[in-house]
Amino acid sequence: PESEAGTRAVLLAVHHPPASADAAHGGTTGLATDIDTCAQNAGMWPDVVLSGHAHLYQRFTRVTPDKSRQIPYIVSGAGGYNATKPSGEVPVGTTQGDYTLAAGPIVHFGYLTITVDVSAHTLSAIYHLSGGTGVGDSATVDLATHTVA
Repeated sequence: PESEAGTRAVLLAVHHPPASADAAHGGTTGLATDIDTCAQNAGMWPDVVLSGHAHLYQRFTRVTPDKSRQIPYIVSGAGGYNATKPSGEVPVGTTQGDYTLAAGPIVHFGYLTITVDVSAHTLSAIYHLSGGTGVGDSATVDLATHTVA
């Protein structure tokens, strides 16, 4: 009930990404089915899905099968080892099944911070580029409307 009211965020962290444009560490499609099954059985969806494995940053948006919400799927695997370029040109807007690339790929070391503000009903994800060189990407989830901005 708190999740549906927008006063609690549900984060799901997995190692392998369900979708990825990385040339060496592609998405794991069976994981998407497992996530959907778990969410449906639990009667709730995550507000964000976090993963690593692919050695770059990328953010996909996925609409749930019932069209009730948008979920960012963030791959943040560029923590400092072996950054890997995507396989060819992968422009924003590219789709992989149910996933639409919303940001990235960014092949620059960095780290991700997540901030939940329950009074504002928001979850913010910010990818900080290493070396103090700025922000590579940011997204905000409206926890009340389940949309991504």
